[in-house]
Amino acid sequence: MSKCLNRKRPIGIFFRVNNSELEKIKSKMNETGMQNKEEFIRKMLQDGCIINVDTKDINALSVQISRYGNNLNQIAKRVNETNHIYKEDINDIIKQQEAILNELKNIYNEMSLIINRRK
Repeated sequence: MSKCLNRKRPIGIFFRVNNSELEKIKSKMNETGMQNKEEFIRKMLQDGCIINVDTKDINALSVQISRYGNNLNQIAKRVNETNHIYKEDINDIIKQQEAILNELKNIYNEMSLIINRRK
């Protein structure tokens, strides 16, 4: 049996490009962060585009939400112990909610820009 038939992808597709086209392919590949040229070209041919998502803002938001949850739990515990809620605590909750909402809006706007650029 041929070595080629045992491969996961036994069918080869070959084409030639000039220097300018190769540089453009490499540039687009670098933008996505993909290292494997074959994988990059296969993905582009099948899906038409690759969107590389930088998740640092989402990770930061996740940390912010976690801190907010911890603060809220501490406030709830204090309210249950004292039967009293402080105006400062309410203001802190509102401030944290506004910060999270603003961060969500920023992420949404960035995603919208990426999607609209691809259309």
